[in-house]
Amino acid sequence: MSAAASLVRLSGACLGGTLFWQGFVHYLREAHKDGVKLRTVTDRGGNKIKDTFFAGSTDDTISDELKTGDIVFFSRPCSLMLPCGAAACLGTKAAAAAAHVIPYDHCAVVVLRNDGTPDLLEATWDQGAVLRPYDERIMRSLADTIVIRPVHLPSNRAPRATVDEKARAFAAHWTGRGTAREQLRSFHGSWRRFHQLFERYRAQGFVIRDKTTAEDTLCPLHPSAMLVARFYQDVLDVLPRTDKPGYKPCEDFLPGDLLSAKLRQGATRLQEIQIRNR
Repeated sequence: MSAAASLVRLSGACLGGTLFWQGFVHYLREAHKDGVKLRTVTDRGGNKIKDTFFAGSTDDTISDELKTGDIVFFSRPCSLMLPCGAAACLGTKAAAAAAHVIPYDHCAVVVLRNDGTPDLLEATWDQGAVLRPYDERIMRSLADTIVIRPVHLPSNRAPRATVDEKARAFAAHWTGRGTAREQLRSFHGSWRRFHQLFERYRAQGFVIRDKTTAEDTLCPLHPSAMLVARFYQDVLDVLPRTDKPGYKPCEDFLPGDLLSAKLRQGATRLQEIQIRNR
C-alpha cells in the first residue's frame, strides 16, 4: 500500500471519527434537553411565557435570591463537547490546575431584568456574548458541578436599581451585533487561545501578556472569564482598573482567577451556593 493511500485512509478515519463524535454529542445534548422537566408559565390567553423551575423547589428559591453580579461557575465533562470546545475545556482546566486555582472551565454573571428575573451573561467560543434565562441555562447544562458565588456590595454604593440598569446596558452592548461580540467569537482568535493556554500552563500562574499587538488585544484567554471580569470592572467597579494598584487585564483571566482576584470598594464574596455536584 502506497504512502498516499495510507494517508487517505488515515484522513478518512479521522474525519469519520470526528463526525461520529459530533453526532454522538449532539444526540446526548438533545436527549438531556428532552429529559429536563420544567414548569411552563403562560399568560391568561394560554400563550407560553417561559419555562422555569417548579414553584417552591430549592432551585426556584435560589433563583429568587440571586442579585446582579453573582457569578455562576461550571465544571463540565470535556468529552461531551464538540472537538474545538473539548480542546478548550481541557486546556482551561489544565492551565487552571497548574496555577493552583479551582479548575472551572466556564463562568457566567447574573443580570436581573426589570421584573427581577435573573438572566446569565456569558460568552461561548462559537456565538460570542449571549444572554440567557438563568433557569433554562442551569437545567439544560450538562455540567457535573455548578456553584454560585454571590457578591455583597456595601450599602454606601449606588442603589441596586442603578446597578441593575447599568448591567442591562452592559449586556446589550456585548450581545448586540458589532465589534464587541465578534471579538469574543473570532475563529482565528480561538487558535491563538490554545497557544496562550499552553503558555499559561507552562508558567503555572497568572500571565499578563504583551498587548502592544492588535492580535493579542482582540484575543481574550477565556472569553467568558474576560466578559465577567470586564463586568466587575465597568459595572460593579470592584476590580481595579488600568490606573489602579493591583490591576490585572481582564483579557488574561481564567474562570478560577475570578475567585482569587482581590475586590475593592468594600465588596466581598459570600459563601458559595452548591447548585449541582455529581
